[in-house]
Amino acid sequence: MDPYVMKFNQEPYGELDRFALLACQAYNFGNETDWFGTFRDGLYGFYSRLYGAASLFEELYAWNLKSSVVNVDSYVASILFNMDSAVECLTFALNALGFAARPELFHDVTDAKALRKINPENVMGNLPDRSKKASVDGYGSIFPGLQSYWQSRVDLISRITDLHDVSKHRQTLYFRGSIRGDPPAGFFEHLGLKEGDSRRVLLSPPGSIILR
Repeated sequence: MDPYVMKFNQEPYGELDRFALLACQAYNFGNETDWFGTFRDGLYGFYSRLYGAASLFEELYAWNLKSSVVNVDSYVASILFNMDSAVECLTFALNALGFAARPELFHDVTDAKALRKINPENVMGNLPDRSKKASVDGYGSIFPGLQSYWQSRVDLISRITDLHDVSKHRQTLYFRGSIRGDPPAGFFEHLGLKEGDSRRVLLSPPGSIILR
């Protein structure tokens, strides 16, 4: 696996989307509250954040002229935003799907105030050492596997959220790194620049970095 590439398997979410589309048909749960539109908005927001995190991560580590010590913190902060927001958007989508099946167990998608209460704590909030105020009973009933997994990864999810908050409100996150001097395999050959061609120097980036 390439350590400088962030990849996400989106196939399961395509399956979830098809399931939701089937569920919103009139002969199933129907869609009188437009819960499916809310679900899709959250899911597509999730897709967008995954793309943002992956593309920025690749650009940060790319052997080119764009990544530098000067702007690396902007990349890191933006990646953290997308990662944090991806979890938020997925929660938003799942709340809508859960609401379709058991509206009494999830936040009401027709209520603007209720929508503002949707956050990942709804899924993870019933851990013994965390506040239960934000938990939503429906996840244990409708999405028990998701709840169990997120609870097992609560330290990672909380770390992403905390670092995003710090980068957004308080300080830089970048402290040290090193310049990459290694061109990707076949980089110059792909451009038709043979060994000894002086143009190789002109294309060598002064600021591509490796975070430590």
